[in-house]
Amino acid sequence: MEAEARKVAITADAVVSAIPSNDFTCAEPAGLPDLQFIKTSVAISDVAAELGLEVIGNMIRCWRAENHEDGDRTPSVGIDRKRNRVRCFVCDPRAYSAIDLVQKVLGVDVRKAAGWIAARFTVPTIPKGRHLRKHDEFRSISRAGLGGPLEMMIRSGLWAHLTPSEKAILAVLCELTDQGTNPLQLSYRGISRFSGVSSDSTIARVLKRFRTMRILKIYGGIAGDGLRACNSYELTLDDPELQRNMAEIYESERHEINAEREWRKEQRKLRQAEVRSRKPPTNDGERQDMRTVQSGATA
Repeated sequence: MEAEARKVAITADAVVSAIPSNDFTCAEPAGLPDLQFIKTSVAISDVAAELGLEVIGNMIRCWRAENHEDGDRTPSVGIDRKRNRVRCFVCDPRAYSAIDLVQKVLGVDVRKAAGWIAARFTVPTIPKGRHLRKHDEFRSISRAGLGGPLEMMIRSGLWAHLTPSEKAILAVLCELTDQGTNPLQLSYRGISRFSGVSSDSTIARVLKRFRTMRILKIYGGIAGDGLRACNSYELTLDDPELQRNMAEIYESERHEINAEREWRKEQRKLRQAEVRSRKPPTNDGERQDMRTVQSGATA
């Protein structure tokens, strides 16, 4: 079993060692790469393959084999091709984008991860004059601390990582739960009626993921007639692990924005230097120096 685990394990060190030592320097993009394009349009399965990870259909063998009892003999990293994200069902509390994946595997920052991808895939640059983010994307629409139970989840960016079904079910649970009282007891039929999610299997999958993410606790029960009663749900939005996950997502978004700003700042400096090098002399001394240089060249 140990030999099999060693055989399938792909460590970050092994992946990095397969990359030329000058790879990151030569991968520095000439322009400002569009990070949103990378997240949505560069197939994450292709990025994983380029990293040297083993891609099997819609699954990837986890590069953190030490976290799995069998060295991840059966691949545990699922590929969500629709959202272009991956998540290990054992290691990861949330799904990761292509940039996140390169950061996690190679242990680099946002800038180097984006440059690594841009060097291997066709990634457009952000046109000059386009804003890095929409003006109102991070603008508060209400005073912080006065929102509902989902306020911190939305402000941290975790809300954007949820699927439509997850958002619908979580909104229902938050709205129907009376804070400070007993857990909410609600059947799958009731969840379906209020959320619009008609599939029981989808509801079960969403609730299971919420429990893994530490968003809620699920309590089973038995009715007085001995039959199984409806589950009860207790929101745990103040769970420390959930709070750490939200903080990680928030910091990741901040780092991406800062990296884009640094890129744009450097591109602006390069353009200014180029303009200054082509700028004609502006005073008599500079004109005289220019004539002296020209006459010397003619002689």
